[in-house]
Amino acid sequence: MLFTNHYELSIDHKHRISLPAEIRQEFLQKIIYFQKQKDSLFGYLYHEKHIQQIYTSLHSPLQPSFNLEQTIFQIQQPFEPLHIDNIGRINLRCETPSNKVYLMGAGQYLILYLNNKEEFEKEFSYIKENKKV
Repeated sequence: MLFTNHYELSIDHKHRISLPAEIRQEFLQKIIYFQKQKDSLFGYLYHEKHIQQIYTSLHSPLQPSFNLEQTIFQIQQPFEPLHIDNIGRINLRCETPSNKVYLMGAGQYLILYLNNKEEFEKEFSYIKENKKV
């Protein structure tokens, strides 16, 4: 599935967000992988299939679609498995500056913004203009 929508989500007092239904359907194994970027207020959410593709491309650099720079960037920070509970929530396990986060589809993965709405909208506009989504 390609993720292309964007969402504004509320964080509850236990640092959980509820994933939208169309995203939840893609994660039947009830695990989503979170990669928070060091010293920043955003991170990536990956499906297990995408994680497998990243590591497969790292170990098979002769594939025509292999991009070493992108693969190294993707594995610089650890992937943390987050379990999706029975009603579709995940615990972010990190402090956020507000009670809102912004989720943006970026093809095979999702970008989670923990900062303000203006930064999210600026990044979303840039990606839309450059047809990266």
